[in-house]
Amino acid sequence: IKPDTTSTPLSLFDDGLHNDSLANDGLYANNFVQTQIEGPYLVNANASRNNVFEIHHYKSFSVQKFPDLFIDSNNIQITPSQLSLVQNATISIQATINNIGQKDATNVIVYFYDGDPAQNGLLFSNTTVSIIPINGSVQRGTSFQHIYFSQPYQSIEGIANLTATVNISIGDYGLRDHDIYVLAETQDDLELNYPNNIAHKKVGFGSVPYIIAFS
Repeated sequence: IKPDTTSTPLSLFDDGLHNDSLANDGLYANNFVQTQIEGPYLVNANASRNNVFEIHHYKSFSVQKFPDLFIDSNNIQITPSQLSLVQNATISIQATINNIGQKDATNVIVYFYDGDPAQNGLLFSNTTVSIIPINGSVQRGTSFQHIYFSQPYQSIEGIANLTATVNISIGDYGLRDHDIYVLAETQDDLELNYPNNIAHKKVGFGSVPYIIAFS
């Protein structure tokens, strides 16, 4: 009996051809594959022989389906892919999130990080997707500002008349490439597979020139 209360008869065999190992060994079996509906199933097994015996046995099992969100680094687009150190720029990120599971993914949050979130990467944006259907996909994007500063005549540790050019971006005062991570998680369900929920792509800034003048 299926979760929708409909029933399907299934004959069992002892011929060695229906997942019952050897023929004529007293083990009767068959494969039941009509488990498309999620929920509890009730199995009512009947075995009888006229005027000899009649046996009834009940067993239940449950089918639970899960979404499986998938992000590939090839489906993360970063524009521009290479930045000039002497110009302000808006870095645009566009990612495609796929659902390759057996169930619609609902209430999905897509997170954007500068750096690996497992290594204290900086979360700079997130967005919510109401549903990603089975075998479906959505695109989500965001951006952040890369800002170039040139501030002459600073005084650092008592050194006067210092001219410095410094490259910084949001939440980051180091001089490095940016590794953009995109992570998707459904808030309503478990998933079949979690490691494929995250992907990343780098955007490079090149080397930084420092010009120091003393007078």
